[in-house]
Amino acid sequence: MRLVIHILVGLMVAAILGGVAMIKVNEHAQRTEENLARSEVSRFQAQIHLQTTLMAEENEEARPPTTIDPAWFPDNRPTNPLLPQTHPWVEIAVTRERDLLHPEDLIAGDESVASFWYNPFNGIVRARVPHQVSDSRVLELYNLVNDANLTSVFQER
Repeated sequence: MRLVIHILVGLMVAAILGGVAMIKVNEHAQRTEENLARSEVSRFQAQIHLQTTLMAEENEEARPPTTIDPAWFPDNRPTNPLLPQTHPWVEIAVTRERDLLHPEDLIAGDESVASFWYNPFNGIVRARVPHQVSDSRVLELYNLVNDANLTSVFQER
């Protein structure tokens, strides 16, 4: 009987340690995805700045491009690792959004919502994030990935 108890205790300890290890591995994978998403936003934004500069040299006017050309990224275009690749790549802001620094919807709630949002009126690119367990986690993730400091998931117009 004592042997059975020792075996059960050993199995429970092993299961607990295995569970803790899995949680740590999952947390590390999540942080890696978040950092990659942040890096992709920066890479996307840098290309917008480059294209704005190139256009300014040609036209003597420094205005951001009105569209995004995938050819600007010959090796691979930026991706948002937080979302499935089935999402559209980038949404271009419309005239009524011209003054926005962030998309009206920070969350890519379904596969019809683009992974990235680009405002050609001010040259800003933002990555959307997936649903999280709470609005505060959505905000934390969005701010981290986009190097932002929003205080609410609801944008004022």
